[in-house]
Amino acid sequence: WKPRSAPALRCRMGAAAVPWVAICVLLALIPVVGGQTSPPSGCGKDLSSLYYNLCDLSAAWGIVVEAVASLGVVTSFVLTIVLVASLPFVQDPQKKSLVATQVFFLLGTFGR
Repeated sequence: WKPRSAPALRCRMGAAAVPWVAICVLLALIPVVGGQTSPPSGCGKDLSSLYYNLCDLSAAWGIVVEAVASLGVVTSFVLTIVLVASLPFVQDPQKKSLVATQVFFLLGTFGR
């Protein structure tokens, strides 16, 4: 004997949870209408209020986002140097021909 209502109930609960999560995420992304009008410390006066959270020195997550972006730039630069420096030691011609593509990819990542 197997209860037939349990799997259907479990599927309905999982499907019902997805729209609520999507709604919460969308509401979090919508800018607040009555937001801050004067720029916080760390932001320029001509900056759009949309970016106030990123340059606000009292908001920690904006500083963390900028630190992670800086770490990505430094990592991309170091990987490019390592890739170019290891080029004389690559013996396989097929691998050596891919180095230019890899360097262009890393430089594109560096510029983002």
